[in-house]
Amino acid sequence: MSTIEISQQDQYYIFQLLSAILHIGNIRFTGDAPARVSTPDELQWAAHLLELDTPILEKSITHRTITSGSARHTVMNVPQNPDQSGGIRDALAKTLHERVFDYLVAKINQALGRGGGGGGGGFNGNSSFGGSQPSYDNDGGYDSPSIPPRGSTGPQRGRGGPPPGRGNPRGGPAPRGGPSQRGGPPPGRGGPAPRGNPRGGPGGPPRGRGGPPPRGGGSMGGRGGGMSQSDKKSIGVLDIYGFEIFQANGFEQFCINYVNERLQQVFIDLTLRQEQKEYQDEGMKWKDIKYFDNKIVCDLIEGTNPPGVFRLLDDTCRTVHSLDSFTCDTKFMEKIYKGLQSHEHLVLTGPMQFTIKHYAGDVSYDVNEFCFKNNDSLYTSVVMCMQASSNNFYAGLFPEDVANEKQSPKTSGQKIRESAGMLMKKLSVCEPHYVRCIKPNSKKAAMSFDTGLVEHQVKYLGLLENVRVKRAGYAYRHYFHVFMNRFAPLMDQPGSNDGNGCQQFVDFVCRKYATGQFPIQREEFGVGKTKIFVKSPETIFYLEELLMQKLDPEGYKLKVREFKESEIRAKRAQGSVGLKQGCQIL
Repeated sequence: MSTIEISQQDQYYIFQLLSAILHIGNIRFTGDAPARVSTPDELQWAAHLLELDTPILEKSITHRTITSGSARHTVMNVPQNPDQSGGIRDALAKTLHERVFDYLVAKINQALGRGGGGGGGGFNGNSSFGGSQPSYDNDGGYDSPSIPPRGSTGPQRGRGGPPPGRGNPRGGPAPRGGPSQRGGPPPGRGGPAPRGNPRGGPGGPPRGRGGPPPRGGGSMGGRGGGMSQSDKKSIGVLDIYGFEIFQANGFEQFCINYVNERLQQVFIDLTLRQEQKEYQDEGMKWKDIKYFDNKIVCDLIEGTNPPGVFRLLDDTCRTVHSLDSFTCDTKFMEKIYKGLQSHEHLVLTGPMQFTIKHYAGDVSYDVNEFCFKNNDSLYTSVVMCMQASSNNFYAGLFPEDVANEKQSPKTSGQKIRESAGMLMKKLSVCEPHYVRCIKPNSKKAAMSFDTGLVEHQVKYLGLLENVRVKRAGYAYRHYFHVFMNRFAPLMDQPGSNDGNGCQQFVDFVCRKYATGQFPIQREEFGVGKTKIFVKSPETIFYLEELLMQKLDPEGYKLKVREFKESEIRAKRAQGSVGLKQGCQIL
């Protein structure tokens, strides 16, 4: 982290935050609403590390703040049962991890020269997030919240204070409102405080400045609303994880497989649908090649009319309150039985299980904890709690304007759909090229080829249809003027840069090079309304070779000589290479 110019103090805060996340995950609840914390030590540790008042943190995860829609905007604190409090706890832990991860991504982008422009995910360079210097104490260390020694039952109730009677072994700042205890400098001394922190305690960015974007904000250094010149010249790599089909598939596998369905839809659109449409628009002779369009599966998952699985799940999470996770999941399955039972790509395989016929195969999903995992419980009370932290680094991770926030938090399903939509939008302005990876066997063994497994992958990836379209279509296509500007010098009397000129070019090369080493046939070319098409890449290579012979004969002879010499070297080296072990074909 020092390499990407994160200050020592901010590094300490990051590790302290990760420790707080672990303690948050250990908080347990019992009783009825309002739930009671059965692990107070873990709660105190979490509050201590986040530099929060313990009662405030406890209330934020055991109560949900609701603002009425009336003119008065009445604020109510609704008690939560243990299951609901567990959801709020998990939402807080996940959000803390997500936002510190976004912070690191933004710092990496800054270090690589990308800055934060484009997607709204940049950080203010004038704050601690932009690489300000840490605040050091008299002992040469950085200011940090006091950490109780091992063996203590937990920190004192309050902000960052040591346990009762144990003092402060690290010499850090004392709790707010009291003097330092053992070895700690008084507040405001021991080194200059970072900008935005009037006290002498832990530094960080000013509250509400420099933090990661709000949940659902733009990507780090992305395109945002439009494409900049640097984006137009950029090359991106998208590594698709692939389908997940396990013995037991839950909400996580459902989301991953949904994204894969959307990516497959883009692949179909770019390689099959658009290419065939281009031939039709150009007036070429073309017989459509049938293929499986997975749009029907995407509509089953995310559709609005009729509502898809995600919509039914969100509706269940909005309308069912104060119920345990199992009851919510049961209500969700009742909606699926009622609304999607007759869908051709969905099969109800059990009282709490359904199967979707994905393009990659049938996948059965167990709806256990679907509602619990979909319902993001990062309520306003949790955001306000974190904004109340005395550590401005942590408060800056939550820059939301909760005073004007009237909507409920987005569900996990909504976030997945929005993220997938943003990804599809970015892919739509790119010119993608695909590398399809085929798994030869399921044993991760070398030199083993499972024919059935490979055939299944080739079939569901749509590669057979893609090969048919490519073989029946044209490998090269370009606008008339671009093609003629390149190859017109081959003609004795170049024609115009339109369709007539391209037709004259085709007649000329087919007549002049009808015989020889590589005879050019008229079937190799197709002249459309705005473009000329060439069927095989060998024809283009041969035209390039003829062009070089005419424009640079000496250079062409040198290239031929270099090629022959490289072939001689390759044949000599071939004798010294032993044969590889034979591949086992199953």
